[in-house]
Amino acid sequence: HSSFYIDNPHSKEYRGNSRFVFTGMYVFKGHVAQLLSEQISGTGTQLQHYCGNLFKNQYLEELFDKFNFEGIIRFGGEFDWRKHKHIFVYAFLGLIHETYVDDKTQYQNFIHRFILKNKEHLFPGGIHNKDYKAQCHRLSLQYFGKKITINFQKTSAKLFESTFDFPETETIILSDANYIQLQNRSYKKLLQLLSEYGEQKTSTGITFYQKQIELQKQNIDIKIAEKEAKYKELEEKRAIQRESRKIKRDEIKKINKTKEKNKLKAKQAQKIRKDKYQDHDITLAKMKEKRNARKVRRSDK
Repeated sequence: HSSFYIDNPHSKEYRGNSRFVFTGMYVFKGHVAQLLSEQISGTGTQLQHYCGNLFKNQYLEELFDKFNFEGIIRFGGEFDWRKHKHIFVYAFLGLIHETYVDDKTQYQNFIHRFILKNKEHLFPGGIHNKDYKAQCHRLSLQYFGKKITINFQKTSAKLFESTFDFPETETIILSDANYIQLQNRSYKKLLQLLSEYGEQKTSTGITFYQKQIELQKQNIDIKIAEKEAKYKELEEKRAIQRESRKIKRDEIKKINKTKEKNKLKAKQAQKIRKDKYQDHDITLAKMKEKRNARKVRRSDK
């Protein structure tokens, strides 16, 4: 600890581990968070709680005692190391990161062995951590989005029976003369199936993160298909509208042509009538001239 060098000013060089503490608190923890996002299903809030539970001071202090750091740590005389065990563990985790950052296999083996191995830390802190029923409900919600209900009934005077349906398997039936023991056996069995399902899902199947990416791609493909369908439908509507407007234009042209023809016929008929009237007037004028000429001849006689 840095307090050791403060109390030893004649030390030739300063070798505080504050950078290792920073690396352990943020870089190492970030690598664990990446593994959780790839291998553990659940919402972002659930993953945040899981990661927080993994690095609780209580668990870090257990690692401190497990690795017997008390005999190898160095600190100043006034530094209370018992209240700061987690600081030394973070420094150790930072050292692990710096040592195995290029060896992915060893790095992940360490994380799985000492950080992720204890499944209790995947459950929220509280008095229900060791309750089989609560664990079953949480894991079933995490994996399948719903609780798996176990049905208990009395089949005879001295025998109780439990049944539940687990996805991708046949109906599980258990029986016992003791109702309490039957409950424990049933939830233990369900918890075992859930654990095996989770292990198989993360070891042989695709990761939750990959599944989310595939679902996102599927959603994008669906949205693209919907947009193309809407665009196609819009183009069809536009084509129908264009055809309808063309038909209307053709009808209007026909109507206008008919009107022009009727107007022309009317003009021709009017001209014919006018010509007839002019011929009639000429005839009347000639007849009037003849009458006048006759009158003049009679008066001359």
